Amino acid sequence: MAMCVAFAAIRGARFPERLAYGLLQDLLEKTAATETEERLSEAKSGELTISLKGRLKELMKSYSDPAKADKVTEVHEKVESVKGLMQENVKKILETHVSLEVLQTKSDSMSTSADQFLKRSVSLRREVQLRNIKVKVVTAAATSALALYLLLPFLNQ
Repeated sequence: MAMCVAFAAIRGARFPERLAYGLLQDLLEKTAATETEERLSEAKSGELTISLKGRLKELMKSYSDPAKADKVTEVHEKVESVKGLMQENVKKILETHVSLEVLQTKSDSMSTSADQFLKRSVSLRREVQLRNIKVKVVTAAATSALALYLLLPFLNQ
C-alpha cells in the first residue's frame, strides 16, 4: 500500500504562490522521510501526529517571513522600499520647484517695484532741484531788489 498525503493551503496576497508550493513540498519531503505509513494511519482524521505537528510548526516559522524564505520576495520588498523613497524624493523636488517658482515670482515683483522706485526717486530729485533753483532765483531777485531799493537814494545824489 502506497503512502498518500493530502495537503490544502490558503495563502495571503503578501505570500507568493511559489513560496506556498515550496512550503508544501518541504512538508511532503520531511513527512515522507520521517513518517511511516503506519504512523500516519494512526493519526485521527483531521489531526496530525505529534512529531508532524512539531515539523509543521518549524516550517511555518521558517516560512512566516516571505522575504527570508524567498530571495525574489526579498528583492521585491527592497525594490518597493527604494521605489517609495524615490517617490518621496521626487515629491520633495517638485515641492522645492514650486517654492522656487514662487520665490522667482516674488523676486521679479520686487525687481519691478525697485525699478519703479528708482524712476520715481530720480524724477522727485529733479523736481526738488528745480524747486531749489526757483527759490534761489526768487531769493536772489528779492535780495537784489532790496539792495537796489536801499542804494537808490545814494545813487540819485
